[in-house]
Amino acid sequence: MQSSIERTVSGVRCTNDDLKPVLVALATDQPLDVRYRDHDLSGDWAG
Repeated sequence: MQSSIERTVSGVRCTNDDLKPVLVALATDQPLDVRYRDHDLSGDWAG
């Protein structure tokens, strides 16, 4: 998980402002927003 977070944070797709609500929700056992929930993988990751 740590490498996934580092890859996301180092990319253009995510800023600290985007990541903070997710981390707060996880740390306080709150449900994640729909866009952050588990989803089917696509492309090279599918299967």
